[in-house]
Amino acid sequence: MPRRLFTVLLAAAGALTFSAGVASAATITVTTGVDLFNATPGAGCSLRDAIQSANTNAPFGDCVGFGIYGPDVIVFDPLVATVTLTNTTPTPPNNDNNEYLDLDIRADSVSGALTIDGGPSGVTVQAGPGWSDRIFDIVPGPQPASVVLRNLTIQGGNTPTSETGGGEPCFNSGGGVRNRSGGNLTLDNVTVQNNTMPMNGGGVCHQTSGQLTVDRSTIRNNTATNFAGGGIYAVGNSTLAVFNSAIRDNTAARAGGGIAETANNFTLQNSQVLSNTVNGLNGIGGGIATQGGSQPKTILTSTVAYNRADGNGGGIYNQTARGLQVSNSAVLSNTAGAFLNQPANGGGIWSGSQLNLNNTDVLSNAALITGTTMLPPRGGGGIYQQGAPLNINGGQVGYNVAHSFVNINVAGGGVWNSGQANLQNVAVISNRAVRSPSTPVRA
Repeated sequence: MPRRLFTVLLAAAGALTFSAGVASAATITVTTGVDLFNATPGAGCSLRDAIQSANTNAPFGDCVGFGIYGPDVIVFDPLVATVTLTNTTPTPPNNDNNEYLDLDIRADSVSGALTIDGGPSGVTVQAGPGWSDRIFDIVPGPQPASVVLRNLTIQGGNTPTSETGGGEPCFNSGGGVRNRSGGNLTLDNVTVQNNTMPMNGGGVCHQTSGQLTVDRSTIRNNTATNFAGGGIYAVGNSTLAVFNSAIRDNTAARAGGGIAETANNFTLQNSQVLSNTVNGLNGIGGGIATQGGSQPKTILTSTVAYNRADGNGGGIYNQTARGLQVSNSAVLSNTAGAFLNQPANGGGIWSGSQLNLNNTDVLSNAALITGTTMLPPRGGGGIYQQGAPLNINGGQVGYNVAHSFVNINVAGGGVWNSGQANLQNVAVISNRAVRSPSTPVRA
């Protein structure tokens, strides 16, 4: 039985009225987990055909929308728990028409809105054997798309063999989902996992404009092999908002093991950024790399912990245009210089623009100095603030360490600062700056 029930009322005029979760929407029910495109009638409505029906505002294959096509909703028969993508033919060049490889969502001229909802039990959409593409691609159309992915697990996307969007930030990027439509993308109760891309956004890549909202979701174990944003990459005239979610165990080469973003605005709230890694030489922002933007960026009631970077900013790297505010949060046990390739500063936070910490704890982070190539000063086990205002109100900075393993000077076990600093009602306790094999040189 479909997830949504429809009441059909035969009126005197012969009109049909549909009662559904989305007004004036066509609801298309996926009835098979087999990856079909316009197959022989009777084979069932596949997810690929359902998307094509929504893209074209018309029945396609065995997929028929109940209601008025426009802002469409795709749901799943309860017997469909997994969709495995296997359709790799025909051959290139057109990989944006949804016929093969990744599932291509395109806004139509009537409405750009599409919701794909796995229902209370959830549905897994995954790559099959020998798959060589991402899972979902939201492509440019007559207008920006507005896509909601809900109650899904998206997994197994990898390097495309027939890629489109050359020269764009999300080219060869976004293993689970790529959005280059210029519109909004919402991930609601979605797990994006085990995806790998050669460029940006191992899990999700969002470019140009629109808002990427991640709510009640988990982004884990994704990899951006050569560049930035192991879990999420957001760039351009866009907004990134992450609520009630976990970004964990992702890896990037250059920046933002969990999240890398240069969006206009960024909010992280009630979320965890845990155990992410930037493993490339001098890679920055093990948990989060936040840069640029036209608005101040915010982290609220969140935890950034156990992240590692080869370069600066084990937990957070801040080079925003309008500053970063971290409130009622914790930055714990992150490491800069974690792979002992290069000296690195800012075990918890490296900041080159204004940084405001309110009732935030920066505890047990480490900056590891393993070479002489970095000009002094070196250090900042907890916080390294370079040239811009630093404001700390409340919270603790404690048990951090800046450790030189090559017998060169290091400073600021808790805080290293070269600009204006204002500290109020903050406990700075038990931080160390250590030069091996000597005893501590400055706390």
